[in-house]
Amino acid sequence: MIEVKASLERFEGKNAILKNNDGQEIIWPIKLLPHDLKEGETVKLTLNTELEVSSDQQHLAKKMLNEILNDQNHSS
Repeated sequence: MIEVKASLERFEGKNAILKNNDGQEIIWPIKLLPHDLKEGETVKLTLNTELEVSSDQQHLAKKMLNEILNDQNHSS
């Protein structure tokens, strides 16, 4: 997983121009940004492979199942 912090520089048409710490510009669709994001604010972009996403989802599902089972055991 790779995380990149970028600040919203400006809007251009249907896109937002984000700038990372290295000064590189990233063009991102406005519709995929948080609706209340304003110029100058920072976002964190996370890049994952499909395998990483699948593994993260499995880990979360197991954690939730364990919490449910533990709650049931304590209620009995």
